[in-house]
Amino acid sequence: MHVTEHTPPTFLAQAKDDPISSVENSILMQQALEKYHVSSDMILFSNGGHGWGLGKTGTDTTQWPDLFLTWLEQIRIL
Repeated sequence: MHVTEHTPPTFLAQAKDDPISSVENSILMQQALEKYHVSSDMILFSNGGHGWGLGKTGTDTTQWPDLFLTWLEQIRIL
C-alpha cells in the first residue's frame, strides 16, 4: 500500500519456510514494486527459517550477501 514510483530500489530475501513472516508478504511487495517500475530483486530460499542475519549455516541463505552485492552492481550503485 505504500509503494510508489518514488520508492527506492529494493532487495528482498526470504526463506520460504519462515515461520514468522509469510513469504506471501515478500511476493506482494515484489508485485507492488513491479507495478511502479521500481528497481528490485527478490530471492526466495527454500529453507532457512527466520532471522538468519548474514546466513544460516547449512542453508542457501548464506548466499544472500553475495547476491545483494551483485544486484547493487547491476543497478550501478556499486
